[in-house]
Amino acid sequence: MKRRSVYSLAGLFALYALYGTDVFSRAASVSGSLWFPGFREYVFSHELKGQPGRVFFSVGGRESRTKSPVLQTVQEHTEAICGFYRDKGLCTTFRLNRGGHHDHPAERTAEGIQWLCIE
Repeated sequence: MKRRSVYSLAGLFALYALYGTDVFSRAASVSGSLWFPGFREYVFSHELKGQPGRVFFSVGGRESRTKSPVLQTVQEHTEAICGFYRDKGLCTTFRLNRGGHHDHPAERTAEGIQWLCIE
C-alpha cells in the first residue's frame, strides 16, 4: 500500500485557522493546497484573528508542472499569499524546494518547524 501525505491539506488548514482563532502565534504551509478555489481571495478579503509572529511557506519546484490547470496555480498562489502577509508586516519566508509535491515531505515539514522556532 502506497502511503500518501496529507501535509498539503494541513498547510491549507494552518493558514485558514489563523482566520478563525488567535491561539496560534505561528504557522507553516508546506506544499499547502493554496490552489484551493477561492482561498486566495478569502485571504485577501478577510482579517486575521491575531498577529502571527512568523509564517512559513514552501512548495516543490515541480508542483506547478501538472496537467491540472487548478493545481498548476499552487506556486503562484503561495507566493502571492506570502507576499500579501509580508506587506502586512508579518515575518514570512518562501522556500522553493527541489522536486514535486510528494518529494521529501518529512524534511520539508521539519524545515518549516525549524524556521518557526527561531526567536
